[in-house]
Amino acid sequence: YISRFRNPEKLQSEAGYYLSSLMGAISFIENMDVSSLSITQDEFDKNIEITMKELEKEWPEIPKNTREISYDNVMHPSR
Repeated sequence: YISRFRNPEKLQSEAGYYLSSLMGAISFIENMDVSSLSITQDEFDKNIEITMKELEKEWPEIPKNTREISYDNVMHPSR
């Protein structure tokens, strides 16, 4: 939205730098998989499982999913 409708001159300043950094970070997160990181698949799966358990403690009202916790169903839940 910002890159489409913001005045292009405003995107060439410090604000533009921050926006491009944010967009790069978002793209990395959306497209990352275990090969993008310097950890093994087992370490990745373990960290995802730990994070999911922590989220369950913080937000107990979230319905518990009975599916196995893995990269695919965490990063791509609609699959």
